[in-house]
Amino acid sequence: MICAMRRLWLGGPMCFTAAIVFWLPAIGFHALSGEGFDALAGILLTVACPAVAYAVFKALCGPLPGCSLRTKAAAFLLGIWIWGLPCMMVGATFSGGGFSTRTDPTEFLFMWASFPITTALFATYDGTLFALGGTTLALLVVLIRGASAGTRAAETPM
Repeated sequence: MICAMRRLWLGGPMCFTAAIVFWLPAIGFHALSGEGFDALAGILLTVACPAVAYAVFKALCGPLPGCSLRTKAAAFLLGIWIWGLPCMMVGATFSGGGFSTRTDPTEFLFMWASFPITTALFATYDGTLFALGGTTLALLVVLIRGASAGTRAAETPM
């Protein structure tokens, strides 16, 4: 029970941190380019978003004791996907979309609740689809390798 509480305590802030560090380059690119967002910006985001997320993930892997690499990877993955829609809407606000339009709060909450679909859909138009896909695959590899390493360690006699 204490371990689960510790994971929850560390996982919540980790989710939000992941969202900020992954989506902040996209918000910045949209803020700087406004309506002039082009293919070059999409290519730069494909590199920038995962690179910043990777750097912060590696920096946080050491200083948080009592939290496994799998827990951190799961929190990062969940944070990037759950907070994707609001972050992309903030980015779209600079070009006349997102929160600058009349958005019904219930419609927004419904879209946010269906984040697996809407995050992927909005990332297609946001220019971050390949960044989202690559980061998701990398974090899934960390989760799977961590699970198989944990299974192997549990099966190995002491």
